[in-house]
Amino acid sequence: MTLGLHNLFWNVKTEAANRRKVVLDAIASCVLAIGVVADPAFDESEGHFDLVLDVAKIGDGVIFNGSGILDSAGRLLLDHEGRFDA
Repeated sequence: MTLGLHNLFWNVKTEAANRRKVVLDAIASCVLAIGVVADPAFDESEGHFDLVLDVAKIGDGVIFNGSGILDSAGRLLLDHEGRFDA
């Protein structure tokens, strides 16, 4: 999983090379990955995503949501198309 994510973000074209480095470093230093699946889906009103953010905060981690890497505050660090939150 880490190799696949690293390769995905290594090849992302972005104007924010520093963001890509932060994401690649986070992936390379991963010691624990937790997968979360919600059926039928995450419910914002139930606080599901807040729980995921809290786990990331406690573990000083990042979140892969299927298309991008988020920090523990929910900001997009980098997605597969090179976009990011300022």
